[in-house]
Amino acid sequence: VVVRTRYGTTYKKTVMNPRGSLENPVSPAEITEKFKHLISPVLSAEMESALSGRVLAMDELTNINGLFTGLSESIQTESSRLQ
Repeated sequence: VVVRTRYGTTYKKTVMNPRGSLENPVSPAEITEKFKHLISPVLSAEMESALSGRVLAMDELTNINGLFTGLSESIQTESSRLQ
């Protein structure tokens, strides 16, 4: 990143291992917190918990068919309720 001020001063910063890279991974807890922050205006805590639980357990599935079964209708209902 390069920032040049209106006075002509230049600041440079290079991040070799940005947050989320293989060398600097984010934890499941951090991902969950970000998800909660982004989804909370749209879904209830109950829906958020159900959805995040399914997504976090996705790597344990042998088949993702049905991963979101029932959630689409619930999310639409929840979203309509919150509006």
